[in-house]
Amino acid sequence: MLTQKSGEIPQNFPNIHELINDMFETMLKANGIGLSGIQIGIPLRIFVIEVKKQREGDFGFRGVFINPYIRKEFGEKVKFTEGCLSVPMISAIVERSAAIELEYYDEYWKKHI
Repeated sequence: MLTQKSGEIPQNFPNIHELINDMFETMLKANGIGLSGIQIGIPLRIFVIEVKKQREGDFGFRGVFINPYIRKEFGEKVKFTEGCLSVPMISAIVERSAAIELEYYDEYWKKHI
């Protein structure tokens, strides 16, 4: 399923908040920091992230991203090791842009850029 293209979520999607809560619960139980809909068998464009503050000076972040779209990529490509909750105990070196400009909706359908 991970290679399947996910579809957009309509604003009238039933039980969106229940789905979001389930995604956070699933992600946290697996000690992850991010989870997408396709990873739990739901081929829709949604992902959640939670990064906990580890020590003083760090920042914590919790976010919901609905129908995300990468508007622009910045900087050189960066290689780093990344894991996936769908394939436990396996990680790989991936190459990603140093930064992106992302357009998305939050869980209250407020648009962000």
